[in-house]
Amino acid sequence: MEKYEGNPLAEKVLRKIEKPLISIATVAELIAAIARREARRGRENWEEEALKHYVIITSGFTVIPITEDMAKRAGILRTKYREAGIEFSLADGIILATAESMDGTIITGGKQYEREWKTITEVKVEPLERFAKHC
Repeated sequence: MEKYEGNPLAEKVLRKIEKPLISIATVAELIAAIARREARRGRENWEEEALKHYVIITSGFTVIPITEDMAKRAGILRTKYREAGIEFSLADGIILATAESMDGTIITGGKQYEREWKTITEVKVEPLERFAKHC
């Protein structure tokens, strides 16, 4: 999401990562955010406008689809973290299950890291700002 919002740190990090991955859940969240923005602006063709951004959103990434096992795990993870008092959405659960299945690292913006991701134990999660220092 940081890349799409034009964060220069995200651009720097993505240039250094050999094969960046993006969960299909992140793609869905971005399309939804764009659709909301365009609808609020009163655009009649807001749906078409949002879908045009798919190429921009996924440019440079390998999009990882969700499997049945990931879906089941996402439901468990969402419940686990919600029960712990963390605002953890189903999309967050899918993103975490995807990263977990690939032994990946989640890189997220600072506010999201503090609000949702800093207590995650299943995979390595780094705030974008800290990760960028290693690039």
